[in-house]
Amino acid sequence: MNHTNELRRVLSQNFNWNKARISCLAQILQALICVRTVTLTQISSFFQSGAKQESSYRRVRRFFSEFSIDITTIIHLLLTLFCLKKQIIFSLTAPIENRGKKT
Repeated sequence: MNHTNELRRVLSQNFNWNKARISCLAQILQALICVRTVTLTQISSFFQSGAKQESSYRRVRRFFSEFSIDITTIIHLLLTLFCLKKQIIFSLTAPIENRGKKT
């Protein structure tokens, strides 16, 4: 639980969100690292709360369906967390299988 509290503190310094949203994101990030999958059922089963797994699953689904995260905020958070002060170029590209295909 110590790591989750520290992660919540760091997230709250970088995001102007309410406590419930910060807590949910912290638990999602911790679960992603521990379960090493993006399957929402497995992520929600790792949540450290007194709620049923079904409730945690609905909470994770609502988090992603009702809220969008600005990519520049994420980049700023990563730069802060990893103390990167040099100029860095980020490149977002389509996956290889989608390159050159018309949509």
